[in-house]
Amino acid sequence: NQPTAPAPDSLANALREIRDELSTYPLFASLGDEWARALCGTIDGMTREYFWRLSYRKDGGAALPSYEEYVTNGLYSIGGPPHMWSAIIATGDPSAVDHLEELRQMERLSSTCIRLANDLQSYAKEITEEKINALILISRELQDHGLSEEAAHKQAEERVRAEIAAGIETLGDMQARVGTKT
Repeated sequence: NQPTAPAPDSLANALREIRDELSTYPLFASLGDEWARALCGTIDGMTREYFWRLSYRKDGGAALPSYEEYVTNGLYSIGGPPHMWSAIIATGDPSAVDHLEELRQMERLSSTCIRLANDLQSYAKEITEEKINALILISRELQDHGLSEEAAHKQAEERVRAEIAAGIETLGDMQARVGTKT
């Protein structure tokens, strides 16, 4: 008897192909671990959101994460980090290796802005689908402090827009300071 091959895993195969393609770029030797960590963070983040959503549907508001937990997780679940490291690797700028900490900070901040912008766009749909969203979390907290649903949503939207604007401003400042060739 010969052992049977495991069933095909389309996600694993796709990720293997991406990794193999990225490994052809010279910067992969230096930045491949950054990409792999970002990818694992994305998969973990998506899994965590899936379980939060199940708990929310079952237990309601008591199952919601804090806004801070959500944003920390959400910057990964939006998928930005592995895309950003892929772009840096593919760009081939060797000076990127000299600025890893700054690039990590920019990756987290830009992914947070993307997550929050996505939440602004998808708020109504996610209410209907009983999904967790930054505006839902902030609104619930504000309603717990006595604001009406309408007033809480308005303040939540203003806060998220302000956080996005501050993030974009900070990214601009960081971009001016990082000083990679690209």
